[in-house]
Amino acid sequence: MIIDNDKVVALLRQVAADEVMPLWQNLGKDDISYKAGDEPVTVADKASEVALTAALTGLLPGSKVVGEEAVADDPAVMDLLKGEEWVWVVDPIDGTRNFSLGNKNFALMVALVRQGQSEAAWIYAPAIDSLACGARGEGVVLDGKAVLISDNPAAPAALRGTLHAGQFSPREMARRISKRRDRVAAQRSMGSAGIEYLRLLAGGLDFSFFTKLMPWDHAPGCLLLEVAGAVARFTDTHEAYSPRRHAGEGLLLAPDPDAWARLHQTLLADPV
Repeated sequence: MIIDNDKVVALLRQVAADEVMPLWQNLGKDDISYKAGDEPVTVADKASEVALTAALTGLLPGSKVVGEEAVADDPAVMDLLKGEEWVWVVDPIDGTRNFSLGNKNFALMVALVRQGQSEAAWIYAPAIDSLACGARGEGVVLDGKAVLISDNPAAPAALRGTLHAGQFSPREMARRISKRRDRVAAQRSMGSAGIEYLRLLAGGLDFSFFTKLMPWDHAPGCLLLEVAGAVARFTDTHEAYSPRRHAGEGLLLAPDPDAWARLHQTLLADPV
């Protein structure tokens, strides 16, 4: 791997300890503001992204960073993913609303991307001290144990998963998914893509469906799931996930290709 995994892990832990955890359950009124769509952002999000950006580019000279808060300030930053150079995709705090409310379900997420493909990824949930990391061709480790996701031949009704089709979805999609929730073993969302990816890696969930497709939400988790043996595909094209694409019908994650096809048919394809 082009990067030292241990250095990135140490960096995530240090940034969480310095910039994030001191403000968890300790935010003042003036420490929270709002972006478009009433999305909260805290001083911890901004400080974490600044620290990660400086340190990650130091680990890999010449690399660029696409961070959630940088894109909020300047949407043109997203165009870095169209290039050929190494790009770090950073979510400084995934699950900011949870973080701002003192909830433990939030994570710092990083993916290392080149030419539209994630090559390595890290998800760290500091409030529960859970860490997943992995690289293409090198496997995935969750909390010190190797992860290998097995095929799941169960019928969709027995597959446990989360359905994220609401605030960020077209009304028709939200309506369709709402009517079909009882076709699967739908589980409560934790309000953080990073936490959902950790649940998928740990075996607590079998699948997940997302309609908000920002790269910082999915580039890390999709790489980890794919390396562990699962499937991450866009539902409208059936193509494998790419961080270059951040618009479309949705993203469906499943343990294997057959389960993906069954879930797609159940949730999106056949008549209501």
